[in-house]
Parts: sequence; structure tokens; C-alpha cells
Amino acid sequence: MNSSSSSPASPQTRNRWLVFTDLDACLLNEHDYSWQGARSALQFLAETNIPLVLASSKTLAEMQPLATELGIATPLICENGGAVLWPDGRCQTLGTSRDKILEVLAPLAASYRFRTFDQLQAAGIASLTGLTLEQARLANQRMATEPLQWDDALENIPAFTAAVAESGLTVTKGGRFWHVAGDNNKAEGLRQVRDWYRQRGDSDIVTVALGDSPNDIEMLKAADVAIVIPGGDGQAKIDFAHACQHVAPRTGSEGWGAAVLQVLGAAAD
Repeated sequence: MNSSSSSPASPQTRNRWLVFTDLDACLLNEHDYSWQGARSALQFLAETNIPLVLASSKTLAEMQPLATELGIATPLICENGGAVLWPDGRCQTLGTSRDKILEVLAPLAASYRFRTFDQLQAAGIASLTGLTLEQARLANQRMATEPLQWDDALENIPAFTAAVAESGLTVTKGGRFWHVAGDNNKAEGLRQVRDWYRQRGDSDIVTVALGDSPNDIEMLKAADVAIVIPGGDGQAKIDFAHACQHVAPRTGSEGWGAAVLQVLGAAAD
């Protein structure tokens, strides 16, 4: 998918729109990871010069091939805002290092049942996600977060979260896993990227964010326009207050595409 709209050499946006999106169960289908259902909307963004910024719990190693496939060269918000890759190749770490997170988690394994990505390694990650071994290897190349498979009772999550918080870390529910990180989230990534565009000529940007999971809520709340992608049953999995909130008509890439065309297409007419 070629998207000339995303070239960092042309930061001006049509109608000053700037779109941020989660990936899994959002722009990408939950089970086959395809974005084809959003093809028309992606083409619309390209043709109208509206930048698309990927913001995911995925690693930089996972996101770069997808960005290349989509033909976009905008900043990448990786690991739930733990790091941002800028178009000049600079990678800015915003969160706590993975080594520090693993150091905090190690003693908690005696009190709670969970498996970190570091413990699962590529084979275990592939088994839980349906990724290929190579894709799972990329998913494990982390800098500032640690996903974990929670094998304990859900009622123990608050106590686990409190224990982690004693070391300045947070626990957030993603689409499949719980994510342990420093005091960073996708909202901080959104603000950093928004300001980057402002410094390059767009002083009055309107931000749009699309997401489906609890780890997207802060980003959705920080955006001017929030679009929630529902689950497979058609119901939104998250609930929060927002002055300008939309719910996509369907799940996955098809719902993503329909919502983008409905909200931004109507505004562009």
C-alpha cells in the first residue's frame, strides 16, 4: 500500500487531521492480522495527505515491516508509548527499560502465576498468538515493556498491580496480554508526535485516535476525536468519557476502514 501522505518531508496535513491507530483487532484483524478490509480508507488517507501514525504494544521490530508494507514513513509509537521511532531514524525511549521491569517481576513470581514474554520465548509466544516463529521472535525484541500471560485468578490483578506500582511500574490490559511498563502510555506518544508536526508547520492539528482495548483508553482520551473499534460481538470492550466519540460499525480492519471514511471522509467533503 503506497501512502505518499506520510512522507516526513511534507508534514502539512489536509484539514490538519492527524490519525493515530492501534493495530491488533483494530487496523489489523484479530485472527489473521490482515489490513485489507481497510484498503479503501488507507487509500483515502494517502490521497488526501492525512498522516497515519501507528501506535501499538508491538515492538519496533514488528512495526517497521508493517510500516514498510503500508508505505508510511511517519513516526512509530512502539510498546504502548515506551519508545518512539522518528523518521530520521532516531529512537527515543520514553519508558523504563525491559531489564528493570524483569528485575521487578522476578520476585513476584513466587506469589502470582504468570508467564512473561522473556520466559515464553518465541515458541511460547507463537503458541499463544498464532504468530509464526519469526514473528514471535520480533515480538520478543522489547525495549521498554514486558507483556505477560496471566495464569492466576483475575481477582488477584489489583494486588499484583499494587505490588508492581511500588517500583514505579504500571499494569495495563491489552487485547491478549497484560503489559507491565513504566509511567508511559500511548497518550504520551500521541502528544510527542502531535507536537513534532506542530513544529513543522501545522499549528492547529486535529487528532483522531482509533483503538479497541484498555491500553488504548489514554490515547483515545487525549485525541480530539476518539473512534472505538468493537469486538467480534459488535460491542465495545472499553468505556470512557469523551466529548467526540464514535464506535465503528464492525470489528477489525473493515470496521476501521468504515469508521475512518465516515468520520474523516464526511469532514473532508
